[in-house]
Amino acid sequence: MKLLNRVTRSYTPATWSAAANVVNPHDRCWVELLWLPSDSCHDRAMLLCEEADDAWTVWIPGYGETILPRSQMGPIVCEAA
Repeated sequence: MKLLNRVTRSYTPATWSAAANVVNPHDRCWVELLWLPSDSCHDRAMLLCEEADDAWTVWIPGYGETILPRSQMGPIVCEAA
């Protein structure tokens, strides 16, 4: 997967911490993307399943399934009911 060299979000340690927010994500959560894989995709991804300790298979509307490292995940924006 090749990602574009642009940041879609910027967070300061005071407002967000990757370790604090994505320590125990679970499937069907939505997360904001820090990097967009294409200009035409959505800026959020649904977590499908954990691939490794530091990566998830996600579905991005307008792009499809891909493997996303936790370092490229922003805050969890909503959770499935």
